[in-house]
Amino acid sequence: MLTKRRAENLEYLVNVLLEEFKKSNKQLEQLSEEHQRFLQTDYVELVADGLRKAENTRAKERIARIAQILFSVAEIGPAISLDEAEELLRIATNLSDLDVAVLREIHRAQAGFLKENQAGRVNRETANEAWRDSPPKIDGLSLVKMIKKWNQTNGKPVKPSFLLEVMALEILVPPFSGGYPYELKSFFSTAAERIGEVWADPAGLGPPVSDQMDAAKVAKGKQAFRTAEETVSRALRLAREGRNGDALQEWRKVFGRLFPLS
Repeated sequence: MLTKRRAENLEYLVNVLLEEFKKSNKQLEQLSEEHQRFLQTDYVELVADGLRKAENTRAKERIARIAQILFSVAEIGPAISLDEAEELLRIATNLSDLDVAVLREIHRAQAGFLKENQAGRVNRETANEAWRDSPPKIDGLSLVKMIKKWNQTNGKPVKPSFLLEVMALEILVPPFSGGYPYELKSFFSTAAERIGEVWADPAGLGPPVSDQMDAAKVAKGKQAFRTAEETVSRALRLAREGRNGDALQEWRKVFGRLFPLS
């Protein structure tokens, strides 16, 4: 299974990279000798590094990001710093699309303050003011809150609740064109299959976030996720049938008795 996934990852990376090259207008013979030499030497090592990273990456969007970085490096050529390119590959491997969206919003809200601050960081009061004056617009954050509300309402089958945040960052892939109800259904389905995995601390500073989930708790969490998925599916079906009142009753099972029925 692991060998098959690694092979599929490598194939996916190569296909995305080839598609990027097909869209490029640059021809090899049009490149300078220095650029061609770069592609035959340093670039080959960078591609090998990208392939190694892609092998052990679960999320397809991260593999696509690795391929796009490799293409950009090939297009820029020897003018780019290889150290910077390697760092970009590392970041592409470690960050989900939701992570990137969060960082983009932080930059949007706080970049001006950082430029004015020689210390290179924004104090807490300034950061709070930045978020208050310019609230983040991030697909996924509301979904994470919904998922944590479900956990709280249903007896906290997943502990700690931070584990849900870590799982959501991996599983949820914006943009959410299908709408939140369908994304919730998809999350519960995927989470039921993956709750037993080891979920590392995103900051890399401590033990896995999933450490508290022993076999019994994993089984309980898996069942809770499956029940939630079935409930959301019923709510969606009832809404399609025009039985909105019954659909809202199902949603109340997910989010608790305070969920409005009108």
